[in-house]
Amino acid sequence: MGRRLESPTRDLARDIFGGNAGQSLVEVALALPLLLLILIGLADLGRAFYYTTAIASAARQGAAYVAVTAPPINATTLKGKACAATGLDPSGNCGAALTATDVSAAGCDGVVTSGSVAVQVTYDLQLISGYLVNRIFPSQTVTLRACATYPSLRS
Repeated sequence: MGRRLESPTRDLARDIFGGNAGQSLVEVALALPLLLLILIGLADLGRAFYYTTAIASAARQGAAYVAVTAPPINATTLKGKACAATGLDPSGNCGAALTATDVSAAGCDGVVTSGSVAVQVTYDLQLISGYLVNRIFPSQTVTLRACATYPSLRS
């Protein structure tokens, strides 16, 4: 008796669908979107850290400008000084995403220190992953804030 002969189509179907070659492809197809979302989230986290340090530098530069300038403070010049300190746009035109405000009367966190000035800088960071997760998080921006005080050097 020997080997049973099968039809050529059955042998071809066994060769194509009988192995485990497609299993790896399915696993990658299931895992890749999650891994890419994690990678993009890490990129957003790194950008947020970078911009946080840049905004803190802008607040310090703005406070130094307010400390030596006699009132009234020109808001456009203050924003330009803060923007130039961030390095985002050396020409001093950061657009509507960055705001710099003289908060000397209210102080940082509501604490007024006599003989000093305070500047608060806010920046609306656009997330890379914002359009991917906009169903979970309603906003695609994160507002970063920094406030700096500086002793007043006004004459």
